Amino acid sequence: NWGPYKWEQSTQNSDQWTLGLCACTPETFCYALLLPFCLSAQARSRFDNSDCCFNMFCTTPCANNTMIREGYGIQGNECIDVLTASFLYPCALQRMYQEATIKFLMALAAKGAEMMKKCCPCCSKTTK
Repeated sequence: NWGPYKWEQSTQNSDQWTLGLCACTPETFCYALLLPFCLSAQARSRFDNSDCCFNMFCTTPCANNTMIREGYGIQGNECIDVLTASFLYPCALQRMYQEATIKFLMALAAKGAEMMKKCCPCCSKTTK
């Protein structure tokens, strides 16, 4: 299961990364290779809705990776973050970006479902 979008339902709220380090798409890998600070800034913005320009110019990809990892409760430590970012930076960046994107979309879907329950009379009924 090394493909970029093959992930199991059970890993969505775990203490592990949703996707593996080698689960790259060619587009995201090239983006990480050519514009690492942009990709890192976008991932951080998706994570905490912070300003993308601030993230690009005032934070590092390694710091963003650590913040996202700790924010989602993913196992690891700063030493592993630094080593991964130093030697496998395109893979680490794309994993961070895809993790933030997946969690962002899951939160968006949950909010949409909650809004449907409030607005739609059919969805607001509880079944017994």
